[in-house]
Order: sequence, then structure tokens, then C-alpha cells
Amino acid sequence: MLLSQSSTAPIWSTETIAVPSTSGNVLTSDGTNWTSAAPAAGSLPIVVTSATDMITGRISTSISGGSVSFSTNGLDMNTSAATTSYAIGNWSMMNTNGQLFNRNPTWSTCITFMTIPASDNPEGFIGLGDPGVGSLPGNLTFTNKTMGFYFKKESGSYNMYGTCGDGTTNTKSSVILSGIASADVLDLICVVVSGTSASFYARKNGGALSSAFTVTGSITAATDATTSLIYWVINNKNTATSHALRIHQASYIR
Repeated sequence: MLLSQSSTAPIWSTETIAVPSTSGNVLTSDGTNWTSAAPAAGSLPIVVTSATDMITGRISTSISGGSVSFSTNGLDMNTSAATTSYAIGNWSMMNTNGQLFNRNPTWSTCITFMTIPASDNPEGFIGLGDPGVGSLPGNLTFTNKTMGFYFKKESGSYNMYGTCGDGTTNTKSSVILSGIASADVLDLICVVVSGTSASFYARKNGGALSSAFTVTGSITAATDATTSLIYWVINNKNTATSHALRIHQASYIR
């Protein structure tokens, strides 16, 4: 390419222009040359699926010895003080062939733990996929194909982790939040890089968003077509204590 010409000699550039190798790529610059690259995040159209109103008929529920109710505040889930008590809510996002984990989805939910268990052992799960509710009453298995937040009362503290299961194994992050108390409002966000990782973020009571807690083990294949559900679960886990969760809203974007 001729940039300019003086009276003595022309000045030529050394840049190159890439031939697009993938349909849908855009022409961009690396500072020296023109290159072919996938569009930057945010430049493609997206689909937003949201449940701003938790309503009966849209959210499926199941309980043992507890209760679930729908109100202007959202979906209230409660366990009784029975050792075998649990409460489950799930939201069907799509048919399973929609591939829930594919195309780098971001999902979020806003919740309040209305009652924190008084004793150690009870647990909970919020996220994509079934954490093993078929094993209840008892322990959630977490080896099912999932990406979500895991809660547990341990050593007197109600703590939260990120967790991923691939159908065989399970991998958890370090503690994201510790000492969660009754009436704490939590914003929970999971950013998925399909087939590679899940990054978990949390905000408590309108405070600063946490840094990313990224899990790269036990990642479900991007093209998996076996689940289409977001789950909210609280489980007494063989402990005689009560547990209460309120779900205000949820969203799924890709």
C-alpha cells in the first residue's frame, strides 16, 4: 500500500489483511495488521430469559415436611425441623435440546435466606442443572451435570461455594461468602465459558461484587442436551433444624 510519495522515493506500508477464516468473523486490528476475529462480547444479539415474578405454574416445586408459597416477594421455600425435610423449586428454561450450557451463558438470581439453620450440616444449591434431588431425603450428590452455588452450615458458619459437576465428578471453589446471616440479600451471578469454566460472583446486601471464583474442573460439555432447569434447593441433610429461602428473581442470558 502506498502511503505517500516524496520527490525521492515512495513510502510503502508493511501491513497485511487477513482472509476471514470463520463465517461471522469481523475485520479488526492488532495494532499493526488487519485480522479476522470473532465479534467482541456484547456485539452480538442476545436472548434474555427472566423470571421477575415467581409464579405458580411457571416454577415447579416439591417438598418433604416443609412448605412453599408464592407471594409478591417471590417464592418462599421452607423446611420443617424434621431430619428428612427439604424444599425444591425449579424453572424450565427450554427444551433439553436447547443445550443449557452452550454459547457462554450468564445466569443470575437474587435471594434472601430468611432462616439460617441453627445446627451444622444442612445444605443448599442454586444453579443450572439438578444437584441430585433424587437422593433426597439424605445428601445431595452434586456429581450430576450442574454449575451453581453450594451452601452449607459448617463449624457454626453458613458458607457458600461455587460448584460444578460433569455427570461423574464434582469440583468446588474456595469459600465465596462466609457467615451468611438471616435476612442477608444475595445477588448471585455465574458466567460460563462453555466447555471450559464457570466463574462465580456474589454481592451481599448491596455491597461490592466479589472477585471471580473460577472453577475449571468437572465442566459439563457445551453441547450437553440432558437438562434444561435452574434449581433452588434447601435440604436439612438428616439434621433436625429449620431452613428458609426466598427467591426474588432470576435471569438467563446468552
